[in-house]
Amino acid sequence: MFKTLLLVLGAGALLLVGSCVAFLVWAQRAGSEQQEKFFMAVSSGDPQKVLDLCDPGMTEQVDAPVLGAWMAEVQKQLGAYKAMSSTDFNTSMSSDDKGTVITSKGTVHFDKGDAQSDLTFTNGKLTAFEINSDKIKGDWFQGFSDTKLYRDRGEEFIRKFFSKDLAGATPMMHEELRKQAPDDKLKSMMEAVADAAGPVKSVKFLKEKFTTDDGQRLLIDYEVVGEKAKVAFTVKFTFVGLKGQLLGFDFQEE
Repeated sequence: MFKTLLLVLGAGALLLVGSCVAFLVWAQRAGSEQQEKFFMAVSSGDPQKVLDLCDPGMTEQVDAPVLGAWMAEVQKQLGAYKAMSSTDFNTSMSSDDKGTVITSKGTVHFDKGDAQSDLTFTNGKLTAFEINSDKIKGDWFQGFSDTKLYRDRGEEFIRKFFSKDLAGATPMMHEELRKQAPDDKLKSMMEAVADAAGPVKSVKFLKEKFTTDDGQRLLIDYEVVGEKAKVAFTVKFTFVGLKGQLLGFDFQEE
């Protein structure tokens, strides 16, 4: 009886160890496949292919034009993606109320050098990523060719401003701007300008300027034509991570 019990326990232990090894192998393979999928998307040059991998909460933190500029910088400084390191790579897996979380970290090989990659996928969707390389400097972002997204956002903010839409305009503003222009102050400005200009007939883009004098900033000028007056209106975007945020605005009746 005693020998039989030991044998049974021993078999159970072997089964448990075997299951753990299989789980770790599966997790490692899953992490490797996710890294491969991510860097193939980055190498494509198409920001949408990266965004397609992302969780909806992640896409809200990333603007396609800025992501595209980062992808171009990776391609310029590191070259084409080759493979993940076979020795410097590890994966961890856990489960919580949000689902299955797979985090993989390791060295990535490119034609012109290496980078350190740290990706997190939750339920198969990308929820965080961090890529570091000595070849990609902190001031890598120097603007982009397509600013339509920010022109449209600027116009959207202006129209909400002139329609006195406090609830719609406030979420578009950077945290620091909200502190400088709290609801009561913002409402007062909206009422003064909107009443002086009258209902908006048109919002016309005039010009834009990207500057790095005080961080990465994009200034966009518009002419707002109201029924009673014209207003020169400027919006200022700052770039935090991979997203542009409305940091300031200025206006003057013409």
